[in-house]
Amino acid sequence: MSLKAAVKVSRRIAEIGHESWGACAANPAYAANPFMAFDFLDIAEQSGCALERAGWGPHHLSVEDEAGQVAAVMPLYLKSHSQGEYVFDHAWADAYERAGGRYYPKLVSAAPFTPATGPRLLVRPDVDPLQAWPILLGGALALCERYDASSLHVNFPTKAEGDWMAGQGLSLRQGQQYHWENRGYADFEGFLAALSSGRRKTIRRERRDAQAEVEILALTGAAITEDHWDAFFAFYMDTGSRKWGRPYLNRLFFSLLGERMADRVLLVMARRHGRWIAGALNLIGGDCLYGRNWGAQEHHPFLHFEVCYYQAIEYAIERGLKSVEAGAQGALMVPTEILARQHFETLSAPLSDHGITAVLLTGRDKGLARADKLRALASGAVQVAVGTHALFQDEVAFQRLQLAVVDEQHRFGVAERQRLQAKGDAVHLLAMSATPIPRTLELTVYGDLDVSRIDEKPPGRTPVATRAVPMGRVEEVEARLRDAIAGGAQAFWICPMVSESELIDLKAAEQRVKELRQKIGPGVGLVHGKMTGPEKDAVMSDFAEGAISLLVATTVVEVGVNVPNATIMVIEQAERFGLAQLHQLRGRVGRGRRESACVLLYDPPLSETAQRRLDILRKTDDGFLIAETDLELRGGGDALGLRQSGFPAYVFADPFAHRDLIAAAGDDARMIVQRDPDLTSERGKALRILQELFDWRAGSPLKDAG
Repeated sequence: MSLKAAVKVSRRIAEIGHESWGACAANPAYAANPFMAFDFLDIAEQSGCALERAGWGPHHLSVEDEAGQVAAVMPLYLKSHSQGEYVFDHAWADAYERAGGRYYPKLVSAAPFTPATGPRLLVRPDVDPLQAWPILLGGALALCERYDASSLHVNFPTKAEGDWMAGQGLSLRQGQQYHWENRGYADFEGFLAALSSGRRKTIRRERRDAQAEVEILALTGAAITEDHWDAFFAFYMDTGSRKWGRPYLNRLFFSLLGERMADRVLLVMARRHGRWIAGALNLIGGDCLYGRNWGAQEHHPFLHFEVCYYQAIEYAIERGLKSVEAGAQGALMVPTEILARQHFETLSAPLSDHGITAVLLTGRDKGLARADKLRALASGAVQVAVGTHALFQDEVAFQRLQLAVVDEQHRFGVAERQRLQAKGDAVHLLAMSATPIPRTLELTVYGDLDVSRIDEKPPGRTPVATRAVPMGRVEEVEARLRDAIAGGAQAFWICPMVSESELIDLKAAEQRVKELRQKIGPGVGLVHGKMTGPEKDAVMSDFAEGAISLLVATTVVEVGVNVPNATIMVIEQAERFGLAQLHQLRGRVGRGRRESACVLLYDPPLSETAQRRLDILRKTDDGFLIAETDLELRGGGDALGLRQSGFPAYVFADPFAHRDLIAAAGDDARMIVQRDPDLTSERGKALRILQELFDWRAGSPLKDAG
């Protein structure tokens, strides 16, 4: 889409208009942010709080497309002071003036009176941000020159905007804020349960004292009346007069806020003996609660904590809100395109019901279609990406990736998982697998990964009878397979891993297809990794619809294949496969209500390790128990490195022999971090020496990759 190169300057946001501003603010990446909504900014102007006489001269920028429609906007103010910004650049202003300069006026892009991170370069969802941002920034810099302003300040932008503007030559100033995060607590007691015993007791005592003889109400929407605003404004003025000398907001601002944005307001009010004594104002932004103002006219023990913090936390937990800034993204990575498409089809509808946009990204995407998807991820227009290894490629960028989910985690390397996490800052990782790799399982022993274990099968699943049969009886297996197929059954035949070469494995598979067609009939299909996406889709569709009775395959069907009518799995030369692969392959059958079987064909004699692998598969279908056996057989690799299996030279601890001691040490370590995070106590100093002695590498990104 082409944009006009010039910007328009509007001295009031109303000149741009509710509809035009809203089209840009409605970008899914930040639509939930209440402070960039037209209503909030217009209220600041209509009330007179953000106008020239208050030191905020609106000079909002807009960019139009070729059709004359507003495509991007930037809130911008010509400031004659630094009040209401919460950036505290007074020292800069003093230094500037002492050097002979004139610091004011300055240009500021911000949400007035609000130190909350949010977009400052708002772009319509169908517009490329990297096309619009340079025009907006160029317009702001041109205004600096026109008004002889000392500087341009963009306060609390998103990380993507900040990084981009830093790349354009603007200086980056960083600060720190503290956010409370809802970790899925069922209620306030669930939140307290995650704290130390001492902290729990303290908070309960504070809440008990705060609520003694005090009634506390959490009000929103139509429940908020002008009487409430009268009382709250008195609290606000009292706090403002004591802290700032001159409060920024007037009484009209709060009336307009209640009139136009009541559904996005949470007003917590405290009353004693029928008289309002304190209150706190919060704004609701999607899944985030923003605490803004507080005031009180009477002292009461711990009332500040209760009204400002604990009530807000309780409200957020009850409504499933997260104390995170709007615009976060998630990625679901899977090892095969077949599985990626299944997940995408499953997730798209429920995500869409919640206003969340998802995109599918695989190696099949090329040209303009791929470029459009990459732009949508980079701009934040898409919140969820489902894909394969394509997700961690260098050209893929997220605006704000916060959650990475890796399905079939055992199919990815440590560095691959870490590359996906590196697409954002402090990205949470959820790794899923029916058979965790040895390294991951060992990290759970050391307490570096939290574990949720699902030990129940999905409804409708039936047990799979597993038998180990020597290759010398392969003709017997073929005969029984022919009879089962004649009776309407469907089956998989997995060809052996002959070598590391896919071409050699493919030849073995093609030869097996030729033999089976001679013995069983023409209903034998073949699928392998060298096929194109559409070719694989066609074969899998024929198999799912019953046109193919026996599917010969390489391990491409290890994950992501769901054919409930398939009841037989034959794995040729099973001793060549790992435990995780064997368990996953067996999982392709037993998905319907008919009895299912898995035949493990092997070439005798078996090594001791191979014998134990086949034995554990015959005895159990518990993926976690199978994974523990795999860890015991292959070792846990390097917890701080790249190896996912193997036996390291342990200096102190063996994960099996010392499991109980490791668990106790983990509890002790968590207690130390909580009580003495800087390791300044005598015990902490001793731990510092241990770190040096054993070259402990803190915060390894490879460890975090699971």
